[in-house]
Amino acid sequence: MSLSKPLFNALSFYLEQLFMHPLRTKSITSCVLASSANVVSQKLMGHKEINQQSLFAYAIFGLLFGGSMPHYFYKIMEKTLVGRTKLNQILFFACERLMYTPMFQALSLFCLSIFEGKSKEAALQNLYTLYWPVLKANWTYLSLLVFINIRFVPPIFRVLIGNFIGFGWVIFLTMKRRKLQNQLDTAKNTRIIVTDSDSSSTGTTRKRKSKDNNWIVNDFFVFWSICSKTLAFVILMNKDHKMDSVVTEFLRWAIVPKFYRIHSIISFF
Repeated sequence: MSLSKPLFNALSFYLEQLFMHPLRTKSITSCVLASSANVVSQKLMGHKEINQQSLFAYAIFGLLFGGSMPHYFYKIMEKTLVGRTKLNQILFFACERLMYTPMFQALSLFCLSIFEGKSKEAALQNLYTLYWPVLKANWTYLSLLVFINIRFVPPIFRVLIGNFIGFGWVIFLTMKRRKLQNQLDTAKNTRIIVTDSDSSSTGTTRKRKSKDNNWIVNDFFVFWSICSKTLAFVILMNKDHKMDSVVTEFLRWAIVPKFYRIHSIISFF
């Protein structure tokens, strides 16, 4: 009983803040959960000392984007798809999986590298290498949880539940990125003596692999564009729903998600 009252008071205070200041509360919650997940992942990987730079990167990303982006996305979807009909929930789920998630994964992979102090070229290489495997893993392991969140969770708690789902996802993402970084460090520290012909052929192979990775990303964003346009068309054709200018502008931005648009946004950094 002695512990139940403080916990109840803390929960009441949190719910009050979530109702009165939803964006601020969600951003701080995302920051805490992302940094905590990063610490857990580093401990699971056997690190004796916490990598402060990685911890800062995940904390600042959670604070800036982890709460705000899903907050506005869910808000726009709720204004667009009024009512909890089965069709609306299917469209909501499809938009989250095919429009929001690909954009958010690209942003997270790039920004985390930038916040860790890496160059823009290294951040883009990280994006090219990890984007498709990470996105496939997200679709495979999180789709059911996301559907449950959309189908059964009240709107005010969706971002909170999404952040708890993201806690496990951040652990996976941190370990995946660290594994890639270890492979790059090993390759950089290993010196292999080759002849001029071998080095030229190796350079050609590396260029081809890099080009192939770029084409995979580009082809996916073309596929993303088609799916986004189809979903946007279905939503716009539903005459029972009135959309305000914010929703319209979001859909205009979402239906042109080709890679060069993403690359131009990334170049801003």
